[in-house]
Amino acid sequence: MLEVQVRPEGSVSKAAVIRSGPGFDSAAIDAIRQWTFRPARLGGSPVSSAAYVVFGFSQPSIVPSQEIQSH
Repeated sequence: MLEVQVRPEGSVSKAAVIRSGPGFDSAAIDAIRQWTFRPARLGGSPVSSAAYVVFGFSQPSIVPSQEIQSH
């Protein structure tokens, strides 16, 4: 889970891991820095805001080397 600061134009100014997924934290930070958000508005004008983003990473499928050699 990341806490993200969104600039008024929608780009990410800061991202911090608040709940770690060991081995995936840097991938999540790298991904979120490429995102563009629809900024929050106050009185019709875009403003800086915070957002919380949850990433889900699938466990990779691993085929035992014994199965690979038998094919």
